[in-house]
Amino acid sequence: MKRSLAFVFCLAVAANVESASAQPPQGLDILGVQLGMPRETAVHLLQSRNPPYSITNTNAPTIEGLGSSVWHVSLANQTALTVDTIDLDFAPPPTASTVLRVFRNVCYSCNSSGKTNPEAPSVDNFVRGLAEKLKTPTPTVVESHSNLGEHRVYVWTSTGEFLSSVELNRRLPKPYRCINRPPRLDDSGTNVGVNFNLQLDDKSFGDTCGTVVMVDWSQENGIITKFDMDFSDVAGLMSAFSKSAALINAKNANRNRQELKRANQNGPAL
Repeated sequence: MKRSLAFVFCLAVAANVESASAQPPQGLDILGVQLGMPRETAVHLLQSRNPPYSITNTNAPTIEGLGSSVWHVSLANQTALTVDTIDLDFAPPPTASTVLRVFRNVCYSCNSSGKTNPEAPSVDNFVRGLAEKLKTPTPTVVESHSNLGEHRVYVWTSTGEFLSSVELNRRLPKPYRCINRPPRLDDSGTNVGVNFNLQLDDKSFGDTCGTVVMVDWSQENGIITKFDMDFSDVAGLMSAFSKSAALINAKNANRNRQELKRANQNGPAL
């Protein structure tokens, strides 16, 4: 099923912006998958885990106007009580197909039907493990929502410098451009995430928003019921998709010129 790039055509003005390759902290990953990793390597890494992740979007999505290049792969593994899913987003043509985003969702209550899930960690252990993994106990942004649970955002510059909330606001006039959820498309091409509506007009955006990690979780009685982890090269993702939009625009313009040329060669039947 084809996936549309319509949501990024508004970014065509940024097609000449150089891609800002994120430089995440040393060793930062989600289950071994790192930003910038080749597509085949990342997928194989998850498929070779024990237990292995299986690809769930077997009808490989394509981008209209760019052929059959896969830019998104969904994988999952399940136990009797836990559902663990991972989405990998890759740079579409003409950018090399490397990992630009990893999204993981783990639900400890989806299959439990009210039963206690022994695989679920305590909130204290989860927060402690998060601080160890991300090499910092203090997120850039912390939000608490009574109905949504906890939301924490960690922002590193393109050179790997961790930013506090104060520093992020000082460097970027519109810091929400870093920390909003990246756009996501379902199989019909519908945007089901938050649209950045970026124009990459702020020259400091690419350097400031190098790597962004967002973590959400909900809990019950001090035990995690589910969590999301979103790890992305925000500027690189937006730059890669805007380049694809520019490439598609160029192909469409060339096709239109060819059609007009043929039409001008046809004598009218008057």
